[in-house]
Amino acid sequence: MRNYNKSDILVNLFKQGLLLLCLAFFSSCANSPELKEEVKPSLKPKAKIFNRSLYQVGPKVITAIDLNNMKKQLRSQGQKRNLSKKAKDALITRAIVNIEGEENNIIISKKRLENEIGKRSAQQGLSKRKFTKKIERETGISFSDWINELRYRLVRRQLVQLSLEIKPATLAELKKFYRKNKKRIGIEIKFREIVFVPKNNNFAEESRISNLAKDVHFRLTNNPKSFANLAKTIPDNKSYYKKRGGLRPYQSIYDIAAKNKILAGLLFNMPKGAISRPFRDSLKRYLIVKLESKRPIAFRKVKHLILARVYAEKEETAFKKWITRKKKEIIVSSIPKS
Repeated sequence: MRNYNKSDILVNLFKQGLLLLCLAFFSSCANSPELKEEVKPSLKPKAKIFNRSLYQVGPKVITAIDLNNMKKQLRSQGQKRNLSKKAKDALITRAIVNIEGEENNIIISKKRLENEIGKRSAQQGLSKRKFTKKIERETGISFSDWINELRYRLVRRQLVQLSLEIKPATLAELKKFYRKNKKRIGIEIKFREIVFVPKNNNFAEESRISNLAKDVHFRLTNNPKSFANLAKTIPDNKSYYKKRGGLRPYQSIYDIAAKNKILAGLLFNMPKGAISRPFRDSLKRYLIVKLESKRPIAFRKVKHLILARVYAEKEETAFKKWITRKKKEIIVSSIPKS
């Protein structure tokens, strides 16, 4: 048995006292209101949003979120009145199309959607990321919602092809559309040009070309009929059509704008026979142009576009008749609040 001296006993008593003091301290901290306040969660759990079912269309259900999303989509299209009614009608139409699509085994695969998105982004010369942002900015809906809209459109198109008989447009119908919409279809323009291109970005060269263009314009103002001759004889004229007196053949205003928006805008607003002041175009060239003639785009050049447009109108008319009939056949009911 071990013998304890007085010093050992004092040391042990000190250690035990220290231990009891620490326990008492932590116990008081645990019970303090300040500490209890700190350990309380700072954020309350978010309440769950209840997505109430509103309408039953056959086996399909339209919810409150569906209705709100459709109203948002209609607003992005510039519609403002009777949004609830229009959104409900659009969702019922969509539900019927989806029901009929399922009955006809129409399946829009993920790969087909990806191909369609890739084709559309490529046509606009955009990457998928930029295309996504453009869609969201222009439509006001998320890209995933837009994909759902695209899926619906593809199902509808295929359903129309399977279920509806649409007669192709006759030549008489195409010409009637052309005559009725001649001004909206666009114009072709024939003009002459004198083109000056600075050799470099040097200020002296830019100044030389600018002064040369002003001098030529002054001469043309005094004698407008000399445009063709000046275009042929001025050494600094870099026009591809120089040998023809700067005369360019008829071009669609849209084709001109695709390459040179500044030039297209100027020509569109010029009267026949007018000569422009010198200006810098989208390609940083100095130009003087003379408008020779304007005319509607020839029927033969837009026949294929009109054919597609007239067919689309016939398709829309046939679809509206079909969906009106289907709405009478299928049961649409409101779902009461539970």
